[in-house]
Amino acid sequence: MAQITGGLGEAFLESGLPEVALDKFRESLNYFRLSKAQRGVQAMIWSIGRAQYASGNYREALENLQEARTDAAANNDPALVAFCDDFLGRTYYALNDYPAALSHFNPHLTDMKRPGTSWNGRALRSHGPGLPGTGKFGEGLEQLRDRSREVSRPC
Repeated sequence: MAQITGGLGEAFLESGLPEVALDKFRESLNYFRLSKAQRGVQAMIWSIGRAQYASGNYREALENLQEARTDAAANNDPALVAFCDDFLGRTYYALNDYPAALSHFNPHLTDMKRPGTSWNGRALRSHGPGLPGTGKFGEGLEQLRDRSREVSRPC
């Protein structure tokens, strides 16, 4: 039930209905907690943060995304840490806190460039060539080019 309900949440989030998605993610979180599936709990807390971000509830999103990131790091789950950093960066960016956004984007990009990771393309898709207000457009563009070359190399 937890995975089905979480999948419904994903469908609603992708359909532009973050409030409905939030309800489904919370329901799924309860199922994962009942089954004591810690990875599922962390993933649903991340998903709740994404839905809150999509709804414009940035402060609530930060709380959930940081909780999911902390738990994922404690459980040695680098993929979920990177996904959390991605949305933490986006959320700080939406709040116009560019230094905080960069502090999450930079490690996220570094982790994404590791050969053999299945989420390499996400890094390139998620992060533009620079952040306004930081004066780092050129640096961001160069990082994007570097990552693109690294991801494009055969493993």
